[in-house]
Amino acid sequence: MAGFCAESARFAQFLARDATGDAAGFVEASVRRDYVNGAQSTPVGFLEGLYVAPASRGRGVARALVQAAEAWALGAGCREMALDAAIDGDAAHAAYRAMGYAETERAVFFAKPLPCEARAASGSLPVSFRRATPADADTLAVLGAQVFLDTYAPDGVRPTVAREVLATFSPEACAAWVADPRSVVEVAELDGHVVGFAHLVLGAGHALAPPGQPAELLRLYVQRPFAGRGIGTALLRRAEHAAAEAGAAVLWLTAWVHNAPALAFYAARGYADFGATPYRFEREVHENRVVARRLPPHNAGSPGPTEAPP
Repeated sequence: MAGFCAESARFAQFLARDATGDAAGFVEASVRRDYVNGAQSTPVGFLEGLYVAPASRGRGVARALVQAAEAWALGAGCREMALDAAIDGDAAHAAYRAMGYAETERAVFFAKPLPCEARAASGSLPVSFRRATPADADTLAVLGAQVFLDTYAPDGVRPTVAREVLATFSPEACAAWVADPRSVVEVAELDGHVVGFAHLVLGAGHALAPPGQPAELLRLYVQRPFAGRGIGTALLRRAEHAAAEAGAAVLWLTAWVHNAPALAFYAARGYADFGATPYRFEREVHENRVVARRLPPHNAGSPGPTEAPP
């Protein structure tokens, strides 16, 4: 996101707010000069991402955001606007058709891991992935606290948040995650430094999650300087594979309702919103969203990269 904002000639972002001033949704758009499937001209405006908070859906927010992106693209010299959507995203397909978009073609993407050292998508970072060990407890504790505070305490730390962080991300708590036979903790490492991790809990269910043997993605944290470089996606895919390998058919997680980037991240990777659930600590109650997706059978996928995806 920061990279997009720094290149205003190529990228644009528009934020919608509701009547209370809270974020209701956002859209990211770009000007593409390479080949765009189905387009007949160049440059082409492209919708890179669109997200509307569940409480604001059905109120014209998505249409207004798309229109803002279209107006920006027109001003940038584009004669066409294009986008892509998941092949099974029927609701998204209907919404885009209602806005005047026509389907041009369908594609199935393929990938395979290579035996050579791969690099992260941006910045050519030699990031590797492995299972956490007891020796990682201190590192997981500090990184977890840092990402939690970056996300949930941007305006400062109040006592309740401080106590929640100290309890949740103590070295003892993190050591217990690694030791728990129901947990899988994957770490992303760069030159001996842990820059992200995923914490999976096998067999953990939720009343709002779809039916099937469950697993919960309890945490997926990447340090802010390394966000947007493919590390989060790689950790997510490794967690999905580990869950499927253990027999899970559904992977679910909760995300704070105001964490729009996280909700958009999961939506873009096939996760659907199944409703609201409370997150409580001490006397505070915050709304989270339950998002989930069905997992392919274990023998249908690869074990995930040892290095960051190309």
